[in-house]
Amino acid sequence: MNVPHEYPHGQVGAVWLGNAGVYERNRRMCLEQAERDRKAGNESGARDFESHAENWKRRRDDEQRREEMKQLNRRAHRRY
Repeated sequence: MNVPHEYPHGQVGAVWLGNAGVYERNRRMCLEQAERDRKAGNESGARDFESHAENWKRRRDDEQRREEMKQLNRRAHRRY
């Protein structure tokens, strides 16, 4: 299964900040493993990996928001 890469805010070419790229890669690997398990007839294993993928997605989104806030705070508190 080729899981499409999800870009932040739906923008093609956008960049994952901090460790969000690592979390996205882990999410995709879990989804690919879930598909392999499903093809092998292991439904419970597939559900487990899909659950792990959801957790990685949540961590990825949290990391992206946290890094965006850091950037905004740096800009707001920059001395001129």
